[in-house]
Amino acid sequence: MPEAHKLRGWYDNYGSSAQTSSISSGRGAGGSGGSGAYKTFAEAKEQTQHAVEKPEYYSVKAMVSMINKEKALYMACASDDCNKKVSTFKLFFKRQFC
Repeated sequence: MPEAHKLRGWYDNYGSSAQTSSISSGRGAGGSGGSGAYKTFAEAKEQTQHAVEKPEYYSVKAMVSMINKEKALYMACASDDCNKKVSTFKLFFKRQFC
């Protein structure tokens, strides 16, 4: 942890205001290629349907805006090596056989 505190001290005093420069040549996959133009998913899909000679690579930034809590998690079987879903039937729990 001393290294982390030392690094944090450097960042607070110097690093946060240091000038930075990009070392990549583009915004493609990992900075290696691509046109660098922003596209919607629909535009990328349309473009790749017509190009068959070489693969296309894209970098995507996304943010989860909503999680449906009713469908995000489910009760599973407690047996070892079994993750089958357990459903409720009236007042009882029902599951498929492991």
